[in-house]
Amino acid sequence: MSVRSFVAGGLLIVCCASLAQVEVTPIISFILDDSADSPQRGEFSATRRAPVERTNQTGCWDEDGNTIDCADTGQDGEYQAGVPWPDPRFIDNGDGTVLDQLTGLVWLKDGTCLTSTSGIAQVANTLASGQCGLTDGSATGDWHVPTINELISLVDFGTLSGDLPAGHPFTLPTPATFNNVYLSSTYQVRSSSSSLVSYLTLDLDTNRLVSTNRLLSVHNQVNSVLYVLAVRHRNPATGNYHLFESTAGAPVQMTEQRTCLNTADRRWRNCRGFNTDGEFQWGIAFPEPRFVDNRDGTVTDRLTGLVWMTDFECLTGLATSQKWEDALTTANGFSDGDCGVSDGSSAGDWRLPNVNELISIHDAKSIYYQSAILGLEFPRLWTSTTRPDQTENAFATEPSVLRSESKDVTFIDFILVRDP
Repeated sequence: MSVRSFVAGGLLIVCCASLAQVEVTPIISFILDDSADSPQRGEFSATRRAPVERTNQTGCWDEDGNTIDCADTGQDGEYQAGVPWPDPRFIDNGDGTVLDQLTGLVWLKDGTCLTSTSGIAQVANTLASGQCGLTDGSATGDWHVPTINELISLVDFGTLSGDLPAGHPFTLPTPATFNNVYLSSTYQVRSSSSSLVSYLTLDLDTNRLVSTNRLLSVHNQVNSVLYVLAVRHRNPATGNYHLFESTAGAPVQMTEQRTCLNTADRRWRNCRGFNTDGEFQWGIAFPEPRFVDNRDGTVTDRLTGLVWMTDFECLTGLATSQKWEDALTTANGFSDGDCGVSDGSSAGDWRLPNVNELISIHDAKSIYYQSAILGLEFPRLWTSTTRPDQTENAFATEPSVLRSESKDVTFIDFILVRDP
């Protein structure tokens, strides 16, 4: 197997700065795999494609936070790239469950029923009909703690009233309780010498987002009291799994996490018996190879269908500065001939990726940054998505962080994406 990595910096995970004092080393990587070898896949993973869902952001704002017309801005609100949301997105099934018509996932309606006092991901495994208001006929083993990708899929980046869409049917706790932090079954991958086992988490408390500028987080296994919003793939009526039955437009992709940390000897091992993301590998499986080098300065993601340019370092030379609006302007004018790209693209074809597009290339299985090709790391990356409750800020990523930054800051890098 030959693998070439084009590192785009760390991505994805945060929410609560005071609770995230752990070492983090995630990556975003592009991989060209020209071998026929395929890693072992979870038995419930489908092979269908997983296009990216829209963020649901429809407005546009300048760097001072003033509302502006979206035409020719290059912002998330102009392109609204991704699979559109059905209306309604969530359906209350009347049996203690909620169907997400966008992803096809079925969720526990009562988000206050399950908690984990030690960050253990097995907490949902014994959930069944008759518990937590369920009358759906589900049995022990049907439910699981969601992966971080499943949790993130719930977020509405266009709302001012919270991180879930307005009018959603879920029952959530008051913001003061546990800070509304929800546990995922995905480990925060770190070196084997780390002293704590940590899981990636999602914060559904808008006040917490306002106070810390962060949405996603890392929590260690010790002394963490977290909520669990259980999810299931199995249909109790048919015995089949929703990934195969669903016609949803944006099914959730797997995280590619395939190892688990043994707390006894601090080593990463096969995940059998851990009851976590790495054991079951829920979600749409990655094609092999996932990323194909087009030999024209771009790579195609065969999972989402998106096309990414590869010479990320070149972009900082094209831009007037690294402010958010300059990144958007550079993206709007980018075309064939820039930065080694020879794909026939025209100005307007490329864009700054939105939050969900950037999250889609996060790799949750790796321990270290892979910078062998570029020889550098991207500590922060702009997205085209404005923070809707503080419109002078836009979302940016950094290693293990999705946070909002002032649109005026000049130290954030960026990468570009286009439709095929």
